[in-house]
Amino acid sequence: MCSSDLAVALQAAMESETLAWGQYTQWAAQAANTGDPRLAALFREVAAVELEDHFATEANLAGLVGSTASNLRASIASEQDAIAMYGRDTAAERARGDVAAADLTAEVRGDEQGHLASFRALAAR
Repeated sequence: MCSSDLAVALQAAMESETLAWGQYTQWAAQAANTGDPRLAALFREVAAVELEDHFATEANLAGLVGSTASNLRASIASEQDAIAMYGRDTAAERARGDVAAADLTAEVRGDEQGHLASFRALAAR
């Protein structure tokens, strides 16, 4: 494991890398959809570096990947946290009257509940 300062820095770096991966992936799709295959290829290439090199290296240094059993436990906890977060978000968005945002977060929460059920089923085997 690493020092708390390094752990905080690695967490921020991993969050930045995953955001960059997501953005480049979406931008690649947009470029491809609008007829710019060279730009789409470049965005996909950079996205792969962000995820498969930068994030992976940081995750290993941070000790993010453990045993299969500990990874499964962490996944279950993460999905539980996401379900709670999206539940709060949905309620807040409905209270504000933002139906589109509430519907989206409710849908994502449902997806997270499915992930949790799948992880729990595998944990019980």
